Amino acid sequence: MYFLMKSDKKVKTDKKKSGGMDWKKAALIIVGVLFAVTMIVSSLGTGWLVGLKAIQAGDSVVVEYTLRDSYGRPALTATERTYTTAYENGELVWYTGPISLIAVGTTGEVVAPVPAFRDDYGEADFALFGQEQNQIAAGLPGMKQGETKRITLTDTDQFQQDITGEQFDGMGGNFSVARIGDQFPLAFMTSIVEDNDQNTTVKYAVRTAYVTGKTDQNISISYAYPVADISIVQFTSS
Repeated sequence: MYFLMKSDKKVKTDKKKSGGMDWKKAALIIVGVLFAVTMIVSSLGTGWLVGLKAIQAGDSVVVEYTLRDSYGRPALTATERTYTTAYENGELVWYTGPISLIAVGTTGEVVAPVPAFRDDYGEADFALFGQEQNQIAAGLPGMKQGETKRITLTDTDQFQQDITGEQFDGMGGNFSVARIGDQFPLAFMTSIVEDNDQNTTVKYAVRTAYVTGKTDQNISISYAYPVADISIVQFTSS
């Protein structure tokens, strides 16, 4: 009968425990990760911080915007795709550029003309109303760069009128064929300029109006835009 005999030889064991932490290696890994993060943040610059910051009152803001009528159609837009789609659909839409505003800033102007364009018309001044501009500016605080928002514009009932068919024709319309929803351009006087020779020049800005009602003798028109879609292009803190 044979037995395995226990050896008297002592076996040297590693004092390190197999499950223990190698702190030197761990420290090197942590330093490496921190270095990589630092390099990434440095390559991004400080621009990424802007996206985390919210607009405050007094900040200078560049806004891309679209004003829509009661039927949801864009009347004035700084978004090229919106303009192109509406124009190709035969709508009376005007293309403009982003507007620079002061958050919560106000203007005392009744009409604040902005440059606009249509493919079939060319360049013109569009009659943006001061109260529209003020309400957009009031809705900016709290927004961040790249954020979009829909603002409901108030006090638009004053931009509606009931006129006779004769008055409508006198404005350049055609009462007999006019239908609810029809769009037409409406001019607003913005200034009167008199030169040294006492010649007077009246400047106008155009606005898209539309028919909201009609009877046998009268017609209801509106040039109100109750909705503004806005997007923050960039802003600078005050």
